[in-house]
Amino acid sequence: MDHDEIYEELDGKRVSIALFLALPFEGVIYVIGLLATFRLYLFWHDLLGFDWTAYGDRKVDVRRFLEFWHTGMGMHIIHVSIYYVSLKFYKLKVLSVLLIMSVVAFVFSIIFLDFEGPMSGMFGDVGYSMAYNFLFSMIMLITFAVTVFVIEEHTSWKYRSKHVISFVSSFLLGGGISYVVWLALFRLYHG
Repeated sequence: MDHDEIYEELDGKRVSIALFLALPFEGVIYVIGLLATFRLYLFWHDLLGFDWTAYGDRKVDVRRFLEFWHTGMGMHIIHVSIYYVSLKFYKLKVLSVLLIMSVVAFVFSIIFLDFEGPMSGMFGDVGYSMAYNFLFSMIMLITFAVTVFVIEEHTSWKYRSKHVISFVSSFLLGGGISYVVWLALFRLYHG
């Protein structure tokens, strides 16, 4: 599969569809990602003890990051699955459209849901969690898109290897970037 088969040209129609469907689509992806990773959340909850009060402690705690990250990871897995299924079976090129939808949902979350804390913004604690879920999902999807581009442009690896390496690297690198961004935002909002 060559470069032209992976990337599509963005025309006004695709951008309009992506902008119009972004919030409902990403809302459904959020719910599916949350349901798909709920048992993982319970695992972290039991292992690390997530029964902390959001404003009771101001220190940086990896449990806070993991609490948000697991749903963002579930959303990323769904985005990547949609990309691979559409490319493999329907020959549709949807990576740019998925990126636009993810960015729109993130921008919406900045404006309406708030990163500062669970008691601020729309929907309180749920909105606070959703804002970080959209952020982490977007970071991992952008990392995935960059990885796919770099691998397609600079390697001659087999098709299946490209898919596995793109996903694993976006998962690990995107997760690392998400953690660094979370630390910066936590320090910004909570000193």
